[in-house]
Amino acid sequence: MSERKRNNNFLIQGTILGAASIIVRLIGLLYRVPLTSIIGDMGNGYYSSAYNIYAMILLISSFSIPLAVSRILSARLARHEYRNARRIFIGSMMYAVLVGGIGALAAFLLAPYIIPANMSRGAMALRVLSPTIFFSAVLGVFRGYFQGHNTMVPTSVSQIYEQIVNAVGSVAAAYFFTRAIVGDEWLVAQRGAAGGAVGTGLGVLTALIYCMICYFRHRGRTARQYRAEDRTEHLESYGSIIRLIFLTVTPVIFSSFIFNVNSTVDQYLYSFVMGARGFSEKAITAWYGVYGTKYQVIIGVPVALAAAISTAVVPGIVVAVETKKKKEIVEKIDMTILYTMLISIPCAIGMGVLAKPLLALLFGSEIDLAAELLSWGAISIIFTSLSTVTNSILQGIGRLYAPVKNAAVSLLVHCAFVLLVLSVTDWNLHGLVAGTFVFGIVMCYLNARSLKHEIEYHQNLKKTMILPLLASLIMGVVTFLSYRAAAAFLPQTRLGYAAGICVSVVCSVIVYVIALLRLRVVTEDLLVEMPMGLRIGKLLKKCKLM
Repeated sequence: MSERKRNNNFLIQGTILGAASIIVRLIGLLYRVPLTSIIGDMGNGYYSSAYNIYAMILLISSFSIPLAVSRILSARLARHEYRNARRIFIGSMMYAVLVGGIGALAAFLLAPYIIPANMSRGAMALRVLSPTIFFSAVLGVFRGYFQGHNTMVPTSVSQIYEQIVNAVGSVAAAYFFTRAIVGDEWLVAQRGAAGGAVGTGLGVLTALIYCMICYFRHRGRTARQYRAEDRTEHLESYGSIIRLIFLTVTPVIFSSFIFNVNSTVDQYLYSFVMGARGFSEKAITAWYGVYGTKYQVIIGVPVALAAAISTAVVPGIVVAVETKKKKEIVEKIDMTILYTMLISIPCAIGMGVLAKPLLALLFGSEIDLAAELLSWGAISIIFTSLSTVTNSILQGIGRLYAPVKNAAVSLLVHCAFVLLVLSVTDWNLHGLVAGTFVFGIVMCYLNARSLKHEIEYHQNLKKTMILPLLASLIMGVVTFLSYRAAAAFLPQTRLGYAAGICVSVVCSVIVYVIALLRLRVVTEDLLVEMPMGLRIGKLLKKCKLM
C-alpha cells in the first residue's frame, strides 16, 4: 500500500462508517412516520424526554468507551505490543461491565425523579431503556476494539442491524402496547413511548451479538501473526490498564457529555420556562415532540457523517503522534476538515431550501412548525459538524482536556442565551434552534484557538469554508428553482414530493460538483486522496469537467 493511500485510509474508513450512519439515520427517519401515527406528538415528547436522560447517563457511563479504547489500543498496536493490546481489551471490558451496570441501575431507580416535571409520564420509557445502558457499554468495547485496528466495517454493519431491529421493534411494541387503549390519549402516549424504548434496547442487543461474532472471527485470524510479531517488553497490569482507561475516558466523557448535553439542558430549560409562562403540560410535551422527532432527527443525518469521520480519524492521528510525524498530523487534519465541510455545507443549504417538501414527504400533515425550524436551523449543521471533528482531532493529538474546557464555556453561553430568549421573547422552539447555532459557533472558535495553540495549526478558511459555501449557495439557488419547476407538474402527494426532491437533488449535485471544480476547491491531486477519488476523476474527465 502506498504511503499516501495508507495515510488517508481514515477517510475511506470514515466514509464507510459515515455511509452506515446515514443509512441508520434514514431508517430512523422512516420508522418515525408509522411510530408518530401510533403515539402522536405527545408520545414523541415523552419518548424524547426519556431518551435525552438515557443519552445523558450513557454519556457519563459508557458513550466514550469506543473512542478511549480505540485510542489506547491503536497506540499499543503502533508499537507492536500485541499482548498489551489484548490486556487493554480485557481491562476495558471489566470497566464497561462495572460502569454500564451502575448506569443502568441508576436510570431504573431514579427515573421518576430525573424526568422533567411537565413530562413525568416519560419515566416508564426511561425504565424500559435502562438495561440498554449496560448493553451499550459492552458494545462500546467491541466497537473500540475494531476501530483501534482501523477497520470500521463491523461497527458500520452493526449500526445498520441495530437500527433495522430498532425500527421494527419500536413500531411493533408501540402498536402492541397501545392497541387495546381507547379514548385515553395520555395513556396511549405513555405506553407508546415505552414501546419505542423496547425497540431501542432490542437494536443494541442485536448489534452486541453481531460484534461478538466478528470479534471471535477476527481474534482467530490475527492470533498467530500477533504471536510472531509481538514486541511487548513490559506487560501492563490490569490495575494500571483500568486506571489508564479511567484517565483517558474521564476527559473524553466530560467533553462528550458537555458537548452533547445540550438537548437535555434544553429540555429542562424549555419545560421550566414554558411552564412558568403558563403553558399546559400537553402543549409543552407536544411542541417538544415536534422539536425532538421532526427537527432534531433530520438535522442529525448529515451530522452523523461528521461523527463517523471523527471516530475514524483518531487512531490515525494517534499513530502519527506516536511516530512523531508532525507533517502527517497536519495533513490528516486538513483533509478531515475539508472533507467534512464539502459534505456538511451543501447538506445545510439543501435541507434549508427543501425543508417543507422533505417534512411533508416524511410526516404528511402538521409539518409547518417543523419546516420553519428546519429552515432556520439547517445552518447549524455546519458548525456542529466542524466542532465534532475538531473535538476528536484535539483528543487524537493527546489534548484531552481542551475540548472539555471549550465545551463548558460554550454550554454556559448556550444556556444563558436560551434562557434569555425563552423568557423575554415569543420565539418558543426557535429559541432552542438559535441556541444550538450559538453553541456551535462558540465551540468552533474555541477549538480552532486550541489547535493553533497546541500544534500551531491554522485552518485555511478560504478553502475549507468560504469557497465550499459559495459553491453551496450557487447549488442552493438551483435546488430551489429545480424543485419549484418540478413541483409545478407534480401532485401535492408524498409521491409528488419524492419525485420533486429527487429531481432537485440530481440537479443540485451536478451543479455543486461543477462549482467546486470551477472554484478549484477540488483538484485532481486532492480527488486522488479521497475515497473512490480515482473513479470519480475518470468519470469527470469523460464528462470533460476536469
